[in-house]
Amino acid sequence: MGTYSFVTRYDCVASCGGFLAGLVGVSGCANYLEPYGALCIGIVSSLVYIGACKLLDSLHIDDPIEACPVNMFCGIWGTIATALFDNKDGLFYNGPEMWKFLGV
Repeated sequence: MGTYSFVTRYDCVASCGGFLAGLVGVSGCANYLEPYGALCIGIVSSLVYIGACKLLDSLHIDDPIEACPVNMFCGIWGTIATALFDNKDGLFYNGPEMWKFLGV
């Protein structure tokens, strides 16, 4: 997987940002998750982080410490993931109130 920077080596900031993105995405609903749900949320969060960095770069928005992709975009994904992966009321679990988070 390529990086969005112009160096040919591994980018330490991007690696740490991917780890932080997974943590931010999972932290909203960590006590209501199964381990495989947390893994899925973390993987998708790192992909959201990469996409958000590329989006901000293409829009010429300068974010040198990449706080916006980690906190805003992955936080939004973590909020959506709560409605999907909650082990009691989530959409992926056939509980009696599985549409509760989506307002239905």
